[in-house]
Amino acid sequence: MIYKQVSCGEERATIAVVMACYNRREKTLRALRSLQRQSADRINLRFVILDDASTDGTAEAVRRLYPDTIIVKGTGSLFWGGGMHLAMKRAIELSPDFLLMMNDDCELFEGAIDTALADYQAVRSETDDEGHVVVGAMIAPGTGELTYSGFRRVSRWRPSKLERVVPVGAPKPADTMNGNFVLVPEAVYRALGPVDKVFVHQLGDIDYGYRATAFGFRIWIARKALGECAANENHRARLRGLSLHERWKRLNSPLGLPFRPWLSFMWRHGGVLGLLQLPIVYVRYIQRQS
Repeated sequence: MIYKQVSCGEERATIAVVMACYNRREKTLRALRSLQRQSADRINLRFVILDDASTDGTAEAVRRLYPDTIIVKGTGSLFWGGGMHLAMKRAIELSPDFLLMMNDDCELFEGAIDTALADYQAVRSETDDEGHVVVGAMIAPGTGELTYSGFRRVSRWRPSKLERVVPVGAPKPADTMNGNFVLVPEAVYRALGPVDKVFVHQLGDIDYGYRATAFGFRIWIARKALGECAANENHRARLRGLSLHERWKRLNSPLGLPFRPWLSFMWRHGGVLGLLQLPIVYVRYIQRQS
């Protein structure tokens, strides 16, 4: 089914909300409560959560409070990209009108999904084309500072060089995005599938956006910020004082600058020129972490 007439409410959009969770029970529950506050008369929400073997009772709490949630069990080593890959695969089996990629540390404003759906309908009506992805920007609690959004690519041969897009009161085009709030219609997720699991923790959302635009789909930043999400703390360990072996091990960990995902990303979206930039990416990272 294709959801039409969003603003008229003649049909209810089925939206499968997809999240990957690990040991953030209270944040996860806040995210789910913010989803529960959305306009239930216009949308039918299904929750699909990948719990990556949390030890803080996340899965049990979600199952108790939201018994209809589909909980996919992880191994404890999937990280964001691996977790979202499996959760999206499961959600796609439900054939919803939309997937909503969402981070479990986001808290949506009331009416956020209505806004995203209205923006989707607005851009779709101009083109009569279903291939539009709507991204919700996030702001920091307390300060209102923009923390996550979409991006404009500013270099054809440097795919990691990006400029953040700020909401402007109307849907604004972007080239790719953060994965904190991404409304993906069926036409798009059928073509692209889930997040590529080669991107274990980083780059999977940006790669997904690049793949969408390369396929001919459009990415739009919603007219206003749709929720709050604090910027992630930098958990990357310092490299100073470590042996060469330990430096390489830290550097190539999912939270460092893992070689295979970055190699895939730079080649896929930058070609030969992208590969030539890869050593520069590593040098700059090592300088910052030393």
